[in-house]
Amino acid sequence: MAFVLASDTTLARDLWPASIARLKQERDVSAATLPAVRKVPTGVEHIAQWLWIDQQPELSQALVFVQGEGAADSSQELLLRVQGAISEMNLAVAGDWDGTEVNARKATQRLVLGSGGCPAAFDPQVEALQR
Repeated sequence: MAFVLASDTTLARDLWPASIARLKQERDVSAATLPAVRKVPTGVEHIAQWLWIDQQPELSQALVFVQGEGAADSSQELLLRVQGAISEMNLAVAGDWDGTEVNARKATQRLVLGSGGCPAAFDPQVEALQR
C-alpha cells in the first residue's frame, strides 16, 4: 500500500485528529520507516518514474503498477487508501436510477469525501490524486 505525504516527514493520515486514520497493524508505520516506493511522490516529475499503466484492452480497463520493494522486476499493483469524511453519498442498490428503462444505463452510485474540517490531512490526498 502506498501512503500520501503531507510533508517530507509526515504522512497525511497522521494529521487526522486523535489518530483516527491509523489502523492497529500500521501503528509503527511512519514517513521515516516507509521505503520510498511506498510513498506517493510529491513532485509531478517523479510520478512517471514511480508508477506506470498497463492497458488491458480485453478487459476494457487499465491496471496501475508501482515499483516493488525488492528486485527491479518486483512491480505490484497500486493500492492507495484515500481517507476523508463522507460529505455526500448514494449507495442504494439502484443508485440514482429513476425507474425508467431508458435511464437504467445511466444509473450511478457515488460516495463523495470531504475534509470534515481537517484540510491539513485531506488536501495532500487531493493534491496527490490530481498529479
